[in-house]
Amino acid sequence: MRRFLTVSLTPRQVSYLFGHRRAQGVQSLEEVETWLGRPLPEPYRSFLAGTAVSFLAANGRTLVYGRTAVMERNDTHESRAYCPGHLMIGDNSGGVALVLSLADGQVHSVGMGAMTPDCFEPVAQSFAAWQAAGFLCAE
Repeated sequence: MRRFLTVSLTPRQVSYLFGHRRAQGVQSLEEVETWLGRPLPEPYRSFLAGTAVSFLAANGRTLVYGRTAVMERNDTHESRAYCPGHLMIGDNSGGVALVLSLADGQVHSVGMGAMTPDCFEPVAQSFAAWQAAGFLCAE
């Protein structure tokens, strides 16, 4: 006699399992900006336009998010709730988030357990400066 396992799932679990949100797909810039509720600042917008996949920077520690991950990482860490006006754009592969100020373009680091602006540490004056420095992050 065969036995079957019956599982009851909520609509949210079904949506997650069957990918109705395209979290694994490559989002367009327009999808990211709609999700964010505002335009992405330059030069980050141009960078993201050419960067679909997240990559590990040359320092071997800094993970810079591409379009495949930026929305999912921000949803997972609830960055819109805890640090409004900022976008999580990477991490140091060790519990430190790298966030971009949508107002002035500065890049900051912050522990993922306390993602509030009062805990930010400066990393670079601009995204362009951070990129030119090889995406370095303070240890």
